[in-house]
Amino acid sequence: MRHLFINMQLKWFLFVGFVLNVLCLNNLSGKFLSPKNDYLKPVLLSLQMDKLLVESLQMDDASSIAQLFVKSEPEKINQVIYMFENLANSSSISMTILDAIANDAINNLNTAESKFETAKLQKVSAEKNYNELESNFETAKLQKVYAVKHRNNELVVFHKVIPETISILQSALDSSYTLVFRQTVPKLFLEGEYRVNADDSGNANYAILDELESYRNNDGRFYFRLMWPGDSNVYEWSQTSNPVSEGISGYKPIKIPYTGQHWGGLEPSENALMDGSVNHNNWFYAVGSYSVYGGGIPAYAKTDSDHKYFQQKVELYVWKKPG
Repeated sequence: MRHLFINMQLKWFLFVGFVLNVLCLNNLSGKFLSPKNDYLKPVLLSLQMDKLLVESLQMDDASSIAQLFVKSEPEKINQVIYMFENLANSSSISMTILDAIANDAINNLNTAESKFETAKLQKVSAEKNYNELESNFETAKLQKVYAVKHRNNELVVFHKVIPETISILQSALDSSYTLVFRQTVPKLFLEGEYRVNADDSGNANYAILDELESYRNNDGRFYFRLMWPGDSNVYEWSQTSNPVSEGISGYKPIKIPYTGQHWGGLEPSENALMDGSVNHNNWFYAVGSYSVYGGGIPAYAKTDSDHKYFQQKVELYVWKKPG
C-alpha cells in the first residue's frame, strides 16, 4: 500500500510537469523554451519554477492561465488550445482511474479498520499482527485523503478551468484579428479593386487590401485567417509574401482543415484578386472573385476531387502583434 501511495504522488507530479513541459514555459511572461529530453528532472524544475501556474490550475483560475498566452502568436495560442483540448478529452480516463483509486482506498480503509478492531481484542496473543494491521490502517487513511483530494482537484481542472481557459484564449484570438476583405455575391470584384467601402467594415462588400503591407509583423510574416460565414471551416496560417502583389513564399500552416486543390497560402490570381491554389491555374480559396463559379465563390476543397463547397460570402482577416 505504501508503494501505491508513493506511485500516486509521482503520477500527479509527472502529470503537472507534463502540462508545463508541453507548454515549454520558462516564466510567466509567455516566452517559450525548447522541450527537454530528460523527463524527471524537467518535471521537478517545472514544478518549482512555475508554481504560480500550478496554483492557478488548482485554484480554479482560468483567466490567470489564459493571460499567460493571449499575447502570443496565433500559432502558439492554437498549440495551447489544442493541448488543453487534448487534456480535456482525456479527463474521463483520468477521472475513472482516480475514482477507482479513491474507491479502493475507501474499501481498504474499511477492511483495515475492521481487522484493526479485531486485532485489538487479540493484541496479547497477536501483537506482531496487530502492529502490521495498525500500520496498514494508517496508510489506508492517508491514501483515502490523498485520493479524494486529488480526484476533486481533477474535477475542477478538467471540467471547469480547462474549458474556461480555452474559451478565454479563443475569444482573445478571435478579437485580435482585423477584417481586411469581405465579398458577398452577386458582387464581383474587378482586377486591382483593392479598396471598397473602406469606412464601413460592416458592409456586405468591404476591402482595405491596399493597406495590407502595414500588417506585416516584425518577423516579416503575415498571419491570416480565411473563412466563409455560415461554414464551420476556418483556415489560419502565416506567410512572408504579400498575397496582393507577391507569389507565395514562407507559407506555414497553423490551423488548416483541408489541403485539396493545391492549397498552400494565398497569392495573386488571374480569376480573382488572390486565390489559394498555389502555382496552379485553378482558383479555389478565392478572395475577390471576378466571376461566379458553381453558383458562388470557389472555396475550400477536402480533396482534389471533393471540392464542390462553393460559398456566397468570403472573409479575410489579418493579425498583427500588439505594440
